[in-house]
Amino acid sequence: MKKLLLMLGAVFFLSLYSCTDKTATKQEVGNGTETEATEALVPTGDAEKDAQACVDYLVKIIEETDFTNEESQKKLEESIKSTQEKFETFYNNQGEEASKAFEEAGKKATEKVHLDELITKKAMEALDAAKDKLKETQK
Repeated sequence: MKKLLLMLGAVFFLSLYSCTDKTATKQEVGNGTETEATEALVPTGDAEKDAQACVDYLVKIIEETDFTNEESQKKLEESIKSTQEKFETFYNNQGEEASKAFEEAGKKATEKVHLDELITKKAMEALDAAKDKLKETQK
């Protein structure tokens, strides 16, 4: 699960520097629903359910994020980081066996939803939007 979150962070930074429109206006992503969803996302101790909840949450916030908006990308990064810290702390406190179970469950859960494809799709949409914006400004 940790590797997945690090991968998401890396993709986030790549998209941040390659696809952002520096003149974009600040926009609230999902009208605050990310904060509410993060607060509601609490470790239960059931590694499989927790891993699936994390993956579902990641899919949701990735889909809601406007990758052409720097503020939205920062919110995505903060959401991923806070979720990662919350669950890592919880499972590390439960012991090595629980931590390994959560990591394995996370790997299985991510394979089902193809997060890499979702991130690539969102990055391509942002790239297309940036290209369109560039064409528009060149006219």
